[in-house]
Amino acid sequence: MVTHLPDSLPVLRADVRRLKQILINLLSNAIKFTHEDGLVMLRAGLTDNGDLKIDISDTGIGMDDDGIRTALRKFGQVDGSMIRDQEGSGLGLALTEGLITGYDGSMAIKSAPGEGTTVTIVLPKERLINLKEAV
Repeated sequence: MVTHLPDSLPVLRADVRRLKQILINLLSNAIKFTHEDGLVMLRAGLTDNGDLKIDISDTGIGMDDDGIRTALRKFGQVDGSMIRDQEGSGLGLALTEGLITGYDGSMAIKSAPGEGTTVTIVLPKERLINLKEAV
């Protein structure tokens, strides 16, 4: 796994347990659907308007548009014949999206079969604390 996390990121006002759950759900999906010689990447930064943007990308099996819609439904699972011997409840992405929208954020998924997936989370600047300005 590769990370690109600048030292200058502000603090996010959020429940630590829920934020961990969001990241664990997305990272575990990326790892689960990526072959051993593939790549998983976590990037974070600020958008031009000051929102926090987090990207989790993989070089895994990917999904088509129907697969994305299925994966976002509760208990929805994309055809598992192409993945390693891993199973799940089909709640991960639906639950994750609900947690993100609870913070007034958004989640977008870009994916293509055989090319991997990128999940982008955007959390509003109103949830950020710049510690340098707070002092």
